[in-house]
Amino acid sequence: MTTSQISRWQRDAARYDQPHIRLRQIAAIISQLDAQCILDIGCGRGQLGKLCDTNRYVGCDLVAPESTGEFEFHQFDVNATVLPNLTNQSDVVTCSGMLEYVRDLPRFLNWTRSRLSPGGRLIATYFNFNHFRRCIAHAFRRPMNRHPDWANDLRLSQLLALLRDAEFVIERIIPTHHAFGASPGVESTVHLPTELPGWRPWSPLLSHQFIIVARARATVGTPDPI
Repeated sequence: MTTSQISRWQRDAARYDQPHIRLRQIAAIISQLDAQCILDIGCGRGQLGKLCDTNRYVGCDLVAPESTGEFEFHQFDVNATVLPNLTNQSDVVTCSGMLEYVRDLPRFLNWTRSRLSPGGRLIATYFNFNHFRRCIAHAFRRPMNRHPDWANDLRLSQLLALLRDAEFVIERIIPTHHAFGASPGVESTVHLPTELPGWRPWSPLLSHQFIIVARARATVGTPDPI
C-alpha cells in the first residue's frame, strides 16, 4: 500500500464519517431484517454501526481507524493473496462503496458468502458505470472522474452475474439518486430524507449508484425472485 493510497483512505474515511444518505439507506434495509451480527467490509470509522441497532457490529478495512474501542475491528486488504478466516458467521455483510476497489471479485464474493449464515444477506453498493453522463462522455471520448484506486468498472448485469455465480439470490436492486447531472457530494446528502426508491425504466441510465440486496443461497439451483 503506497503513501498516497493511505493518504486517500484517511481523507475519504474522514469525509464519509457522517450519516450520509447511502449509509442511512443501508441501515434502513438492515432494520427490516432480523440481524444479530453485521460484518461491515470497508467500514471506515464505523459510522454504519452507529446507525444500526444490532447485538454485534464488526468492522473491516484496509487501514485501522484512529480508535477501535467502540467496535470490533479487523484490519485486512480485500486484494490480499489470502483473505482472512474471520470467526463466527454474520446475518448481514455490508459492502458500502468498496466493491469497485476489488481486483478479483469472483473470489471476494465467494469469500463473502462463506462469512454469511444460511439465508444471510449481502447488502452492497455499486457505482453505475453506465450512467447517461458516462455514456455520453465515452461516445465523445471525454474523460470522466474516476477514483485512482478503483480496480473494476462492471455493468450492473455483469455484477449480478458474478453474484449469482457465487450462489447469491438477488432479492432487491435499489437505484439511488436519479439525475441527469452529477451526483451530489456526500456532505450535501446528510440532511436528505432517507428513502428507498423503487426501480424505474430509466434507472439503468439515470441512477448514480445501486444498492443490491442478495441472499446467500440455501439450496443450489434456487431461482431468483427477480
